[in-house]
Amino acid sequence: MFEDKARFAEFTTALRTVRWWRAISLPLTRRRPVVPLFRLSLTGIALRAYVDVATEARGCRRLVEKTPHNVGFTEHLLACFPRAKLLYVIRHPVDTLSSYRRRHSAEPGAAWTAVSVDDFCQRWESSVQLAARHARRHPHSFLIVRYETFAGAPETSFADICAFVEEPFVAGALMEAPGGYGAWKIDPHLFGPIVDSTKTWPDHLSVAEASAVEDRLAQPMAAFGYDRYT
Repeated sequence: MFEDKARFAEFTTALRTVRWWRAISLPLTRRRPVVPLFRLSLTGIALRAYVDVATEARGCRRLVEKTPHNVGFTEHLLACFPRAKLLYVIRHPVDTLSSYRRRHSAEPGAAWTAVSVDDFCQRWESSVQLAARHARRHPHSFLIVRYETFAGAPETSFADICAFVEEPFVAGALMEAPGGYGAWKIDPHLFGPIVDSTKTWPDHLSVAEASAVEDRLAQPMAAFGYDRYT
């Protein structure tokens, strides 16, 4: 909220009504389906209050939230924000894991990058299965975007995304603004021009590791049209 104390006070005031209700409903949510109870609880009110106040504080018309693991809360988000548009970016699992490894070598303190092959495969499979289910259930609210498609044809892909979120297409949005973030030593590609490839996976994964990933994820990879590298 840009350290706006008045806005933050507005938000915490809304939370006071949630605290007691949440304490009562928590034991129930552990035994019953979460989303039906979420619709009845005041937790959604707290979430809406945060988004509404943060939007006002930032002076924007639309708030973008980019937490990577929100796919598990899709039903909650849509229950709270029925008009929300959710984007899910999928990438070849070998490229994804090799990016984890590259990031870990550049930033050893980033604990989230220290993931084993087994844990990674479990997370990737679970995540893409959830995404596929949500895309089927909510075709007008949930869009799966292939990383490779966007990187290979950014303007066309971005135009499709803009149409989905009902915003005008602005080609200039694909270019980093002068005086923007600039190069980041940990990941110099994050704020640079969009390119097809920023690395080769064998530089960060062994062939045995890549093969193990593809053996484990053969079925979901095929469902999303990904070929093997090994």
